[in-house]
Amino acid sequence: TRGALMKKAESKLATTTTGEGEAMAMTPGGASSSSRALVHDDKRRPLHIVLVLSRSTTMKKVGVMKDLKDSVTSLIRQLNPKDQCAIVSYATDVTIDFPLTAMDSVGKAAAVIALEGVKP
Repeated sequence: TRGALMKKAESKLATTTTGEGEAMAMTPGGASSSSRALVHDDKRRPLHIVLVLSRSTTMKKVGVMKDLKDSVTSLIRQLNPKDQCAIVSYATDVTIDFPLTAMDSVGKAAAVIALEGVKP
């Protein structure tokens, strides 16, 4: 359920502060994203993104799913808190792996956890 996924994300998310008041979030994979490293344009409208990922047998080729997940994770980390993202996957059926959620630090962590569960 969404509540359980968000709770899991909150428990795996550790936030710390560098000496300069800069927030840094540690994601479940251990990578960090600095608030200064991301481009946040407060003047743009929030994005509402639905990522549609294939789980077909072609995704079983060596490295294909890993490359896809790495790219999606990178995109998720670039989103700002006003943006929303969902993950949908398909093969012979369609699955909503992650509902449309605000991409604050907890939302990003939950999206990455949900992405890890997508398998061909």
